[in-house]
Amino acid sequence: MLQRVQHILGARIGLVGVNGTGKTSVLRLLAGEMSPTSGRIKRGVTLRIGYLSQALAEIDGSARVLDAVENRRRVTELAEGREVTADTLLKDFGFTGDKLTTRLSELSGGERRRLQFLRLLLDEPNVLLLDEPTNDLDIETLTVIEDYLDGWPGTLIVVTHDRYFLERVSDVTYALTGGGRCELLPGGIEQYLAGRAAAAPPEPVRAEAKSVESAAARDRRTGKEMARIENQLAKLDDRIAALHESMADAAADHVRAGELNAELGELLSRKQSLEEDWLTLAEDAG
Repeated sequence: MLQRVQHILGARIGLVGVNGTGKTSVLRLLAGEMSPTSGRIKRGVTLRIGYLSQALAEIDGSARVLDAVENRRRVTELAEGREVTADTLLKDFGFTGDKLTTRLSELSGGERRRLQFLRLLLDEPNVLLLDEPTNDLDIETLTVIEDYLDGWPGTLIVVTHDRYFLERVSDVTYALTGGGRCELLPGGIEQYLAGRAAAAPPEPVRAEAKSVESAAARDRRTGKEMARIENQLAKLDDRIAALHESMADAAADHVRAGELNAELGELLSRKQSLEEDWLTLAEDAG
């Protein structure tokens, strides 16, 4: 099905293409839910695949949130051997208080999506396949998922129409162009969109109402991205404040103080970059 594809362990791959080019089929092939029409797929014995499909996972609707998670696993390991408890994951993904005892059948689509992703993390996969993971998710949940993916050490292959999410979590982009062909895009999603725009036929003159609608849609996208950046900045400020406290406690330990100072420098650089992105968006919106 696919030609000219190279894959590197630990890569973070974004997969794009118009509807019908087979993006979901590729993920299903890799997940073992489909068989190739020719050739074969060889899987290593240590391979652990986590597949987030577009369909909501079928979980017993009578089960309660806490049980559905703790029955899976109580502790999971993320990057660099860091262990995270199921309770911490539940809190980070917005399941607290009465939500912990809510039956799954009573959850909204977005909440079920969050739970689906959380349960995948507990399985400790070393390959994550995400098919439109941003469907039904609010900005805060998207930020949580992005943060977890930042610290997740495995291979990631994601299909999404959300360009901001794609740029945030992937390092390399491939485009499915039809006929089983897969093209590496060194310029990322921008190269893909520019290519589509160049190949598209001239558009007819749009009605004024259509232009207003398009402008409103752009404003909504800009507002959404600005809110996501503000959320990330708030979290960075908390981490920076905590680092300052740790540096004060480690003043006598020069090695530890140096490590903390290096980490602080990275966070401040990240904060500056986000602030510049926010200002650019604000200028565009103005």
